[in-house]
Formats: sequence, structure tokens, C-alpha cells
Amino acid sequence: MALVELVDKLIREHGSAPIPREHVELLRDEARATEERHAQEIARLKEVHAQQMALRERRTVWLLFCGALWGLGIALCVVIIEKLYFR
Repeated sequence: MALVELVDKLIREHGSAPIPREHVELLRDEARATEERHAQEIARLKEVHAQQMALRERRTVWLLFCGALWGLGIALCVVIIEKLYFR
């Protein structure tokens, strides 16, 4: 349950009891600002995560390419050795 909902519940349950309306409004405004900051931070972190995942994918492709190239190099060396020494 969000903080704003808790404040609304408090107002409904206690009416205009000893809690001054101004304090409740300030608390409500602060809660909204905090929730907005958290939403912005979550959005920023999701963007950073997406960038890191893209970088990881590029690295994986690069490693696969290098591994394939290395394997082809080894295969070429084997073929050359066979042709030169085992005719």
C-alpha cells in the first residue's frame, strides 16, 4: 500500500482529530515527490540494465567470432601440416 493511501486511510479513520490538515497535506506532497523520485530512479536503472545487457550481447558475439576464427586457424594449420608432411 502506497504512503498516500495510508495517509488517506488515516484521515478517513480519524477525521479531523488531532492531526492538523496542513501536516497531512505536507506529508502527502512529500510522499508523492518520493514516489516520483523512486519511479525516475527505477526507470534510470532499467535503462542502465538494458545498456549493460546490450554490451554483454556484443561481447558474447565478439567472443564467438574470435573462437570461430581461432578454430579455423587451427584447422588451416592442420591442413597445411598434412599437405606438407604427409603426402
